[in-house]
Amino acid sequence: MLEEGLSGRTTVFSDPLHECMSGLDVIYSTLMSHEPVDLLIIMLGTNDTKERFNASPACIGIGMERLALKAETVAAWRAGRPNLLIVAPPHIGAGHNDPAMGASCHATSMGVAEEYRKKCAAHGWAFLRRRGRGGVQHGRLYAPQLPRASPARRCARAESARSDLMLGRVFRYQGWLWRALNTLTDILALSVLWLCAASPY
Repeated sequence: MLEEGLSGRTTVFSDPLHECMSGLDVIYSTLMSHEPVDLLIIMLGTNDTKERFNASPACIGIGMERLALKAETVAAWRAGRPNLLIVAPPHIGAGHNDPAMGASCHATSMGVAEEYRKKCAAHGWAFLRRRGRGGVQHGRLYAPQLPRASPARRCARAESARSDLMLGRVFRYQGWLWRALNTLTDILALSVLWLCAASPY
């Protein structure tokens, strides 16, 4: 499993303050550099809620849809079969105070997951909703097109299980203990995801 993360990346929006932040601009080269690709997991959308983009949840959903549709057209898929898992990031907390994000980011982020869910249902993409730590439920997987025992489904379940720990559903500690548990669950989850992706079954 290979990670292609970049702080500040958006789905399709060009950032006037930082260049090369749009996922749409790099999806082709990213997939081609890692071919053949068995599964693409996309978790973007938090940065799309920045006030300077003035994008509604519906527009952010369309941006994710456009990015995923572009990914499907890239000739990097194993056996020519696109396989996508769209992950909606947790919404931004009401108390978030970051001038670079803007005052409206919380309200905008509240509607992103539902827009992603609708797009995934329309196109048959697997969908996972990540939840924040504020006592809410763990991630939920919607993957109608994936075989029950497929690596994609097992990986998504592993990510959902990791969410349980990350959200404090099992551990509700703060401070250094929380950070230590957070690091441990990250390591365990990445190990499981790697094994899922590498498994031939």
